[in-house]
Amino acid sequence: MLAETVRVMHYRDLYFLLFCFLSIALTSCASRNEKDPLALADSLANERSHWFGVEINVIYSSPTQLTVNGKLYNSNGAIFSDSTKLFANEAEMHYSVGIGNYYDKYPGYSIKFEDKKIPKDTLSFSVQLKDFSKHTIGYVCIRQLVPMINDGNLSKEIEHDKSKPLVINWGNSADSLVLYRNYYGLVDSVKTFSGGPNDPSSLLQPWYPNKSITVPVNYFKADSTIVYGLYLSWIKSVKGKITNPSIYGAIKAKCEVNQAVTLEKIEF
Repeated sequence: MLAETVRVMHYRDLYFLLFCFLSIALTSCASRNEKDPLALADSLANERSHWFGVEINVIYSSPTQLTVNGKLYNSNGAIFSDSTKLFANEAEMHYSVGIGNYYDKYPGYSIKFEDKKIPKDTLSFSVQLKDFSKHTIGYVCIRQLVPMINDGNLSKEIEHDKSKPLVINWGNSADSLVLYRNYYGLVDSVKTFSGGPNDPSSLLQPWYPNKSITVPVNYFKADSTIVYGLYLSWIKSVKGKITNPSIYGAIKAKCEVNQAVTLEKIEF
């Protein structure tokens, strides 16, 4: 009887020790992941001593509109959680999930600054986690983009005789130019339209100080189709800086000014 009692007490001690060990292990994991928006124990972010990654893109498209898009990442990809909040200059960004083909999900954050609310110098970013703690991410300076976005000459429409080459002079401080066209063809007397900045015929031109670009006449033709519009997209980009050592990723700002070149009003 005594031996049986000792045996039962021994098993109880083992169970107690095992329970303590598991409790300590779980507590350690929770503590280690308390800043991870998804609390993944073996995420790449933890292996790199980071909480998670960010991708923030600022698009300055006109003097009256600036758009900020942001995403959060960990080892499993984009983070699906509206309990983690992003802020741009202390203004909370809107969280939404886009649905793509085959029910693919594209979560992200966005905010628009318009008119007088557009920052003229710096955009700073922060994140609020599930535990309601708030942390800085970093910043990007957009001051050097302001002169270009306010250059009216870059957005002024141009009319060009398409029987002659088009000479483009660089404006302001743009560092690249995307040249693209719109065109259409006739299929059974029905117009089919093509073109745009993502068309294979679009051209990316790097910046060369004090050097003009000449667009040849054959760029105004597209086999049996009719090119009716040419567009110049002036671009200048700046890189931001992530100041929080627990977050990795990139912050970028881009100024883009679109200029139309009308061709259809002038025939050969």
